[in-house]
Amino acid sequence: RMQIALVEKDAGTFESTRKKIIEIAACLEDKDAIPAVKQQLETLRAVQTTEFWEAIDLAALEDLRSHQDEIAIQRLRNNQPLTPTDLQSLENTLLSIGEDEGQRLLTSMLNLHEVPTLAHLVRRIVGMDSGAAKAAFNTFLEDRSLSSQQIRFVELVIDQLTSRGFMEPAALYEAPFSSIHADGPEGLFAGKPNIIDGLFDTLEKTLPKVMEG
Repeated sequence: RMQIALVEKDAGTFESTRKKIIEIAACLEDKDAIPAVKQQLETLRAVQTTEFWEAIDLAALEDLRSHQDEIAIQRLRNNQPLTPTDLQSLENTLLSIGEDEGQRLLTSMLNLHEVPTLAHLVRRIVGMDSGAAKAAFNTFLEDRSLSSQQIRFVELVIDQLTSRGFMEPAALYEAPFSSIHADGPEGLFAGKPNIIDGLFDTLEKTLPKVMEG
């Protein structure tokens, strides 16, 4: 409930739940004669401190490093399309994190990150493998007809894909790309329509995709 309240910015629910947790921790601390409670005294005391709650955020929820070996996540990171089975696996993972409130948590996370699908959400969190991003744009990197500034633009696309996971075409007209040329790809690659079209086509191919069943 606290995770969902945090995602939905529901301060009232978050605070009331936080108080209940502190009360439970305080009651349990008095039961330190019970071995299982005694083992967790440090945690129970920490929960009752202000510092503990100041550090609470969605990092734990978004930390998929423990699932990095899942085939679905590897495919997303490596710019490979997902199968319907892969997508179901991802959904099951996130739903299990939220337990009984899993579906609501999933919907809230999609809204929070402003992404259309779970595949987009996971790619946004784990990013794209730098090697896969470079491979997608390798043709442009090896094009000797491009200037150093134009190559830098392509490299910036790769950097952004690696950190952000995916980009919509409109992003090429915004910062940090606008710092290279204010008029976007059309201005920077003026006279090279094939390059411009190729950039947009390649960028579209890096969006997370799910194969039809």
